[in-house]
Amino acid sequence: MEKISDSFKEKFGRLLSEKMAKESIPGMSVAIVKKGDLIYTRGFGARNLQKNLPVTPDTLFGVGSCTKSLTSLAILQLAERDLINIQDPVSKYLPITVDRGRKPITIHHLMSMSSGLPNLGVAEQVIFRFLGGPENYIPISSVEDLIQHVNSAGKEIAADPGERMFYLNSGYTLLGEIVARVSGKPFAEYIEEEILKPLQMNRSTFSREKFSGDEDIMTPYLQESKDGKQVSKPSEHPFHLFIHGPGGLLSSAREMANYLIYQMKGTTSLSQKLLEPKSMEEMFEIHCETEDSRNSLSPFGRTGYGYGWSIDEDFFGHKLISHGGSTGVSSAYLAFLPSKKVGIAAAANVGGLPVSILQAALLEFIGKKMEDFPPIKAEEKMENLTGKYESYKGITEVSVVSKSGLLFLEGQQGSYPLIPKTENLEENLFYVYSGAGQKSIIEFWEKSPQEIDLFVERNRFHKK
Repeated sequence: MEKISDSFKEKFGRLLSEKMAKESIPGMSVAIVKKGDLIYTRGFGARNLQKNLPVTPDTLFGVGSCTKSLTSLAILQLAERDLINIQDPVSKYLPITVDRGRKPITIHHLMSMSSGLPNLGVAEQVIFRFLGGPENYIPISSVEDLIQHVNSAGKEIAADPGERMFYLNSGYTLLGEIVARVSGKPFAEYIEEEILKPLQMNRSTFSREKFSGDEDIMTPYLQESKDGKQVSKPSEHPFHLFIHGPGGLLSSAREMANYLIYQMKGTTSLSQKLLEPKSMEEMFEIHCETEDSRNSLSPFGRTGYGYGWSIDEDFFGHKLISHGGSTGVSSAYLAFLPSKKVGIAAAANVGGLPVSILQAALLEFIGKKMEDFPPIKAEEKMENLTGKYESYKGITEVSVVSKSGLLFLEGQQGSYPLIPKTENLEENLFYVYSGAGQKSIIEFWEKSPQEIDLFVERNRFHKK
């Protein structure tokens, strides 16, 4: 059995703990697998802050859109049983008419996010209702409501099916309904019997009652900004039929590790095949490329969507298969490198978790150091550049602040986003947009981490 070094444990634990504190994440759970074995698992922080109950590797979290690959797996199982043809129009299985008069939307298009329909807001509306967000009173409560909502969106179609990727949660709600109608079982029951049980994911569930009756569960937290600081307050997890297919599973890091091992081996721990190898390969191939990839903006080569998985073809020379998920008050991330048979599963009890740290951990298995991961280095650089700056003799003052992953220059003239000139910020050059779309250079001089100068047009500022 593969073993993980103490130095890895120390470094990974330190980086993740620091990031959790910075982003006000109460608790996280992580598992790493390699060549069919669970080689690392640990809980960080609290699953319940008020009682200070620790997260464990078995704490149940909502995994959000990580559920999508299970939904696609179910569809492909039914296809292998000749109960579904994924090239069939969706209208063969559901009364969908949104594509009437156009090229038909197929099951394949929904699975690969290539229907041509942009986001229709179904998941957001349902989650808002559970979390007390803004209410638009759009009738989306029954399957009939959902189908009407989709069928009324004909003018929203932005591309022919197969031409462009738009991430469509409601497409996976429709897929879940197809699984239920074709199999004759409720979607959650089908997934539990045909996928979770063979993978020995016996505590994983879609059920509010089963989740609530478990002893080791997260308290979900909603993050809000208060007095300039992000805080997490206890909340409720959204449970609804519409969330099942696109993001309704609750699971633990340990049980998600079983799922990752299956993805890389192709058989369960009980030596069962859930899918034929050819079907599994189709899940891991790009069926629709992202617009970022088409415009050469992806950091990891050609990227796109398979069947329930995101694919990056050049993660430092290796194919990365991954998916993140969020329910607004819980989140998860699954990723693996098939060439190395190594993968990582993680979950948190807030709506977002530090994917950069999790991806960086995979670098250690391809001969690189996690602290050298470009996003981590860029984040460190940005943090070092933030602060207050003053001109000669303190006559004027500006601030550099970090918001939503960008640096902003703030002063008496307003707030301006600083756009990096280079991807990893190594040149310390940024630009701001001035009038009529003109760019102006902003430059930092780093003499040392403690001594930094900022040049803005004619002005030189010194970090206080």
